[in-house]
Amino acid sequence: MTEAGHFYQAIGELQASLAVAEDGTKFLETAEGQYKAFVPLKLQQQYADKHQGQQVYWRVYPKSIEQGLAFEVVSLLEQPQRGHGQFVLQGDWVEPGLLKIWRNAVAGKVNQYNWQPRLLPISWEEALPPDESFWQLQAELIDGVFKVTAADGPFPHPPRLEKQPDFKTQKQHRESPLPKPQLQPKQATTTVKLIDWEELAPVSGKLELTIKVNTLPQVKLADGRCHFKVDCDGRLFQVSVKQKQWNKLETASQTYAEWVAAISGKLGAATADGFVLEESNIQVFERGSKSSKPEIETHTEAGASHQLGLKNEAEAKPEVETSQTKTSPSEKPNPLARPSAAQAEAKPKKIGKFNVEVR
Repeated sequence: MTEAGHFYQAIGELQASLAVAEDGTKFLETAEGQYKAFVPLKLQQQYADKHQGQQVYWRVYPKSIEQGLAFEVVSLLEQPQRGHGQFVLQGDWVEPGLLKIWRNAVAGKVNQYNWQPRLLPISWEEALPPDESFWQLQAELIDGVFKVTAADGPFPHPPRLEKQPDFKTQKQHRESPLPKPQLQPKQATTTVKLIDWEELAPVSGKLELTIKVNTLPQVKLADGRCHFKVDCDGRLFQVSVKQKQWNKLETASQTYAEWVAAISGKLGAATADGFVLEESNIQVFERGSKSSKPEIETHTEAGASHQLGLKNEAEAKPEVETSQTKTSPSEKPNPLARPSAAQAEAKPKKIGKFNVEVR
C-alpha cells in the first residue's frame, strides 16, 4: 500500500533575474547560465515593479525541451525555502539518465494536451538498475543537469493519471457512425483494442495559433511592450506585442470603417483562465465594400436613351426622303438613269442595328 506523502512532483528554486528578448521570449539568468522560462504576466509585472534587473528567488517546475531545460514559474519568493538550484524530484526510475514524472490521479486542470508525463535528465551515481520503481530524490542543478544528492526508495507507485482522461475513446465514440441493422444477430463479439500511446515515440512539431479580432482591446503598457487580453470561447489569451505592432490596431480602428486583425503566435504557458500567446505578430486587413447599385442604374438609363435616340433618328429620315423625292404620277422613273446629286444627297442612309451593352 502506498505510504502517505508519496506523490509525483518536480519542483525547486532558482536565484535569477528575468530577461525578455526582442521577440518576447523570457529567460531566467542565473550565475551559471540562462534558461528559457514560462512566466505568467502577473508575476512578470510584479517583478518589473519591485525587482527589475535584480537576482530574486523563483519557485519553478522543470521541464525538458529541445534546447535543454526550461522552467515554468510558479511564484516569487521573498526568502528561499530550499536554496538556489535545490530540487525535489519524485518519479519513476525508467532508464539510465531519465526520471519520469507522472501527474497524480487527483491533479486538476488536466486536458488532452498536458496530461502526459515529463521526462527529466538526471545524473545519479551508484544508482540501482532502472526498474520503473518510484523514488524520492533530492537533486542540485549543476551545469544544466540535475545531480542526485540523496535518494529514498524504492516505493510502490502512487496513484497516477495514467492513460486518463480517455480522450481517444471519447473522440471515437463521437465520430463513429450509427451501426447498420443486422438481419441475423452475430454470435461472435469483437473487442476494440486501443492504441498504447506510450509505445509511440513522438516527433518534434511546431504549434501556431491565429486569433482574429475586429475590436480594439484595452491595453496596458509595461516594459516597453503593449499587453492585452483576448477572450476565445471562454479561454483568455494574454498577448504582449511591441508598440509598432500595437500601432497597426490603432491605425485600423481610426482609418477603416470595418477591419479585421489576425494575431498569430505560439501556445505558451497555461494560466488560471487560459494561456499565454508567445512570439505574437499582428496583421490588419480592411474589409471590402460591395459595389453600389445606383451606378448600375445610371448606366442602364444612359443605354436606353442612346437606343431611343437612334430609333427616333431612323424614323425621322424617311420623312425627309418623302418630301424631297416626291414625283408626279405622270412621270415614271427610269430604272437605268443615274440619280442626280440632289437626289443622292436627299436619299437617306441605311442605319444598322446597335447592340448596347450595359456594364
